[in-house]
Amino acid sequence: TIYDAKEFSKSVIKRVKKTRKPVIAYDAISEKTFESYESVRINKIRSILCIPIVTDGKVLGALYLDSRRNPRLFSKEEQEFFSLLSSLLADSLTSALEYKRMKEETIILKKNLRSSFGPEKIIGKSDKMQEVFDKIEKFADSDVPVLVLGESGTGKELAARSIHLLSVRGKYNFLVVDCVGISSSLIESELFGYKKGAFTGAREDKLGHFEAADKGTLFIDEISDASDSLQSRLLRFLDTHEVKRIGMTKYGKVDTRVIIASNKDLYELVKAGTFREDLFHRLSKFIIHLPPLRERKEDVKLLIDYYIDFYNKKYKKSIRGVTKEAFDILINYEWPGNVRDLRNEIERCVFFCNKKFISKDYISEEVSKSEQLFLPLQETKTKLMREYIMKVLSYTNGNVSKAARILNTDKKTIYRTLKR
Repeated sequence: TIYDAKEFSKSVIKRVKKTRKPVIAYDAISEKTFESYESVRINKIRSILCIPIVTDGKVLGALYLDSRRNPRLFSKEEQEFFSLLSSLLADSLTSALEYKRMKEETIILKKNLRSSFGPEKIIGKSDKMQEVFDKIEKFADSDVPVLVLGESGTGKELAARSIHLLSVRGKYNFLVVDCVGISSSLIESELFGYKKGAFTGAREDKLGHFEAADKGTLFIDEISDASDSLQSRLLRFLDTHEVKRIGMTKYGKVDTRVIIASNKDLYELVKAGTFREDLFHRLSKFIIHLPPLRERKEDVKLLIDYYIDFYNKKYKKSIRGVTKEAFDILINYEWPGNVRDLRNEIERCVFFCNKKFISKDYISEEVSKSEQLFLPLQETKTKLMREYIMKVLSYTNGNVSKAARILNTDKKTIYRTLKR
């Protein structure tokens, strides 16, 4: 019969753990030793064998057996056998607990490390960045094509490079092609290469990025600017892993991983008819969304500290941080250019600052002026209340009693708000 834990004799287990000595009872319900043990009486326990599980002087638990029917069920031979078993259990439990401890320590160390620096020094401790780190590490273990979405300056190339370096392809090439501001014919020749004489100016054979990144990774940035022709050829590559140089008739296989990025909403572009729907569906299975800096304000302090340290070394400075007033300005700024924008601002501050701490005076006018656009919530509420009360008082020609009736409040509240 299997009993619930509440039906065991906890008193016996406590005694064994305290004394570190085994207990054997031949007829516990009739023995004086156990007459004060309520669980023995209630459950009518006859035979008991309980042996401590001890290792390195530490009690890990107890091996407990009992019988509700048979007296003298356990003999000295059983005690010796189960004592030996408890020794084996002690070794197993020790190993299991050590493994659990090491696993927990690894998780804590990993989380602490990632709270500042994620894969390849992507900085962030926010929940949104932890999700990004999880996806980077997961995608690094496979060869799936990845789509990285995010505003300008959020670190799309850094995320792609992290995936590459954490993967088995890390020792091979990581090449970058940016589709912005380059003609479609030039981009295609860069990506796929060409044969000598394929067009005017093609004086020799050229290796394309797809071939040059063989066994490595090719990062194609701002895919939303790619022509329909390039999108079509890219889709074919994702399906076949074959490339054909311009001017050639035969395709060749390459083992190149593709990571693609965009700062625009590709779904909206598909609806507008400016981006191929079939390519979007091919890419939309494995997406990393990089959050803008304004949505992860808890990471701003980490970024400020990191870039102050970085530019201290570059400009041979020893700046310790920023003043509270300066930090309030930096934390409240919206950072339209995201991390890149913040990095440039900190570089400028470190370059010009000659003190131990960066004060408000060193922050650029563009950033410091924006502070006036946003006020703390309580300050905003007080300001709006004052303005509204003034409008009502204007309506009542300064009659506070009448204004109080309109506002459904008392005169003291009006006077107190105006005074504050």
